Formats: sequence, C-alpha cells, structure tokens
Amino acid sequence: MKPLDHSEHSPILGSQWSNKTAAVYRRVSTEEQTKGAGLEVQKERCLEYCKQNRLRHRDYCENPLTHEQCPLKKRRCTSGASIDDREVLQQLLNDANLGKFQVVLVHRMDRLARSSRDLQDIYCHFKELGISLVSVTEPFDATTLEGKLMFDMVGSLAEWERGVIKQRTMAGMRKRVEKGRWKGGPPPYGYRKVIIEPGEGGTDLEPNPAEKAVVLRCVELFIETHNISYTARTLNTEGHRTRKGKEFAYAQVKGILTGTIYRGVLKFGDLEVVREDLQMVDDDIYYQVQGILASMPKRKREKKGERELEQAKCQTCGFGGKGWESYCPVCGNCLYPVDKVY
Repeated sequence: MKPLDHSEHSPILGSQWSNKTAAVYRRVSTEEQTKGAGLEVQKERCLEYCKQNRLRHRDYCENPLTHEQCPLKKRRCTSGASIDDREVLQQLLNDANLGKFQVVLVHRMDRLARSSRDLQDIYCHFKELGISLVSVTEPFDATTLEGKLMFDMVGSLAEWERGVIKQRTMAGMRKRVEKGRWKGGPPPYGYRKVIIEPGEGGTDLEPNPAEKAVVLRCVELFIETHNISYTARTLNTEGHRTRKGKEFAYAQVKGILTGTIYRGVLKFGDLEVVREDLQMVDDDIYYQVQGILASMPKRKREKKGERELEQAKCQTCGFGGKGWESYCPVCGNCLYPVDKVY
C-alpha cells in the first residue's frame, strides 16, 4: 500500500501524541460503499496514520451488511441515518467519557454521521472531553475557522447525499410497483422472491404454499375469536412459526390481517396495483377482518397510573375486575367497560 501523504490529507498530530491511544471508527452501510471505501480500506488508511503518529489504536467497526462484529465490542449495527440506533458508535461515545482514548480517527467524517446536526453534536462532545477528531482523507482542521467552515460543509453535504439516496430509492420502489412488481425488500410472510430477469437482478413475488396455509389459518382464527393475541397464541400452540423460527406475536399477526397484498393489491403510498396471482384472501373476508379490527377497542400502552382504572368485563367467560389490561387474562378475549358490554 502506498504510504499516506499527510500534506494532502489531515495534518500530523505532532510528537505530543506519541504513545497515546486512538479510536479507529469504521462503518459501511450499503453494498456500494464496500466496493470503494470498504472496511479494510478504511482500516488500512487509519492504521497507517496511527503508525506515522506512533499512536496505539482501538478498533470500533460497524458493518450492517454482514453483521460483522468489532473485535473489541461485539455489537450489531445499523446505517448512518440515526446515531441513537448504532450501538458501536454509542460504545465509542461511552468509552470517550471513560477516557479510553485521546484521538478519534475516521476515514471520512460522514462515517460518523450523515446529519450535520449529529456530526456537530459528536464533535462538540469530543471537544469538551479534550479528544481530537481527525479524518485521514479530508484536509481540514476543525480547530480553525476555515476548518470549521469545511467541517460544516462536509456535514451538510453528507446529509444532502443521504436525502438524495433516499429520494432515488423511493422513486425506484414506486416505479417497480407501477409495473406491477414487488417494491423490494424482504418478502411478506406467505410469499417468496423469484428471479424474473436472470442476470439483471429483477425480482418479484410468488405465494409460498407452506406459509400460505398459515396465513389462511391466521385469518380463520381471528374471525372466530375477534382477538389478535389469542390468534397468535393458538398459532404457536399448533406449532406454527415465523420465517425466522420464532413464535408469532401480536405485531406479526396484525401485519397479516391488515396487509393489502394478501388480497392481491400491491401498495405504495397512494398507488395501488391489482395482482390477482398474489391474492390469498377473498375481498369479502378481507373487509370482514377490517371491520372486526375497526370495532375492537384500541390497544393502549399507557404508563401505569396515567389512566383511571375502570370496571371491565369479558363477554366470553364473564371475568370482571378493575385493571389497565385490555384483554382477559382467562380466555384472552377483549375486556369492555361494564357500561359497554352488549
């Protein structure tokens, strides 16, 4: 590898940093980034910088594509959209508070954050702790007025770039739905991906016979019980599992009951395209399910003490009492206030 010429990149920190510790933060979030500035490229650049400045280093690596783990902190990570959800970055910030390093090295500033505000917050946090933030490929020093201006510009450009990527992605998804194809991403439960254009990456959906039987059973149970939680428990008791091998929960069952794709409609925003070959549930049954859902009491999750306790009674088994739960602990059906039991 060709040695870095720091006259064209970030300035050398100086002999006062010899034998200090640097945190090397690396991240990729899309397949395209792994081709140009992947984790190994970022690591080589940062370690070369450490060698030239006689810095020890600690590695903080995020890779949501393969869920690769950092040798130091074995954490899962996500994209640069939000710093709150990136556990390795949060660990970096926590270790900074503990004084485990004096320098933070990144390949580019947008590896830290794609939001100008987030980038500024991270920089200010490090500055208060006396930690230097250095980009090994960008020629500016954030401690000067000129460098601070460039720092702000880099943050703004990163935020703009993320917005453009999101806009293009959404446009591409809408275009696929307009053509009557699946918008992309993991297929819904009950379906599987199929290649329709070999060599060009074109994909679509088709029903998965094994999962289709579970979808129909789910709808059947809900119509019988009018209860999502009870439907989920029954599916689990019967031995059915999600695609990941886990038990069905409230969210998965509700997703099946409300998904328009199960009545053969691809939807993206206000756009709807009919695909009869994907239909699993008849329209009459689908709208019957939506009617039942609309008539059910809303599932509330207020904190304890924020809602007055009221007398409630189960229509099915007669259980009654005061409490904040919306569902009967005996049979799993909905609890209704006594004055609304019918």
